[in-house]
Amino acid sequence: QNMTAVTLWSSPPQGNCNQIEHFAGLFERFFKQVPLYVYPAFTICSNESITHFYVEAMSVWANATADHICQVMNFERRNKTNPAVMMHDQLVAFWTTANCQDCVDRRNETTEFFTTFDGLDRCIKQEAEQALSPCGPCAESYQQVQTMYEALAKGHKDKLCFDIEDRMNQTRHRWSAEFNCCKNKQHSKRTFIGAATAFCSVPLVFYAVMFFVTRRKEAIEELVAGARRDASGSEEPQAGSSRQGMNGTIVGGIEGEDSDDKPIGRKEIDEEEEEEDFGERKLNNLDVIRENDEPKEGQLLDIVSNTSGSTVDVNLDHSGMKGGDEEDDDVSILGAMKANVVVERNLLD
Repeated sequence: QNMTAVTLWSSPPQGNCNQIEHFAGLFERFFKQVPLYVYPAFTICSNESITHFYVEAMSVWANATADHICQVMNFERRNKTNPAVMMHDQLVAFWTTANCQDCVDRRNETTEFFTTFDGLDRCIKQEAEQALSPCGPCAESYQQVQTMYEALAKGHKDKLCFDIEDRMNQTRHRWSAEFNCCKNKQHSKRTFIGAATAFCSVPLVFYAVMFFVTRRKEAIEELVAGARRDASGSEEPQAGSSRQGMNGTIVGGIEGEDSDDKPIGRKEIDEEEEEEDFGERKLNNLDVIRENDEPKEGQLLDIVSNTSGSTVDVNLDHSGMKGGDEEDDDVSILGAMKANVVVERNLLD
């Protein structure tokens, strides 16, 4: 039975996998150094000793995976609790998360950045020791660091080495929050916003002013037009002319004006209409108008010429005057006598 139990296990290969043991030692040294280079600034990726541990560990791991004995002892048995694989994955994850490979690949640019940064850091410390503001003396150094950081970050925003990113974040915080060196930029920003607001409000103010000016002008024009209409209605021609009243009578002009002036306007039309009406009525000179404006037809004169034509008899018919007043009869007789005289003169002529 013992012999049968022994045969269940495969016999170990000849030799030993020293590469895995070496890799485990480098893994331990790497993470022992990590806490020493995290505070006050993250400098793991740019630290030579830690970088050396990582690079050597990756080289040993590559040799171990290529060795036949190491493969049989550590990699043929696939399970979740393989210590060598777990250590390798943790080391790679840490290195990748910090983008430390960017510092290794661009070693010269990284070294130049940290050299310039050290000059800025010394300037800030020197001014702080003297209780002075570093905004003026260190402004040029800060601008140089800012320019170099932007050049490194261009095209590598998501892959920039965390040592550079953390150093720049802390420097910006101290420069703006601790030393308040960005107040000039804030003032410039406020000035720009104010100027932009004023510039954008100019069209609005212009259109508003034009609107009120136009409305005011229209109101003034309406007032002037109304005043002109009122003046033209009240200043009808009076001097040198006569105005006809509502009852058809003629109203005289201004005192001192010659009465022989020629009538104008409605007066001429009314006179023509009166002449036409007079012709249609066929009134004679004996028509009498009473005081109550009721016409009374007078007695027509019958002028009869005799055969000789030397004399004219004027006969007055008094039949239509019966029952009338004596004054009316006298007027009719007087009119007939005047007409007789006129006829006799015409005959004599």
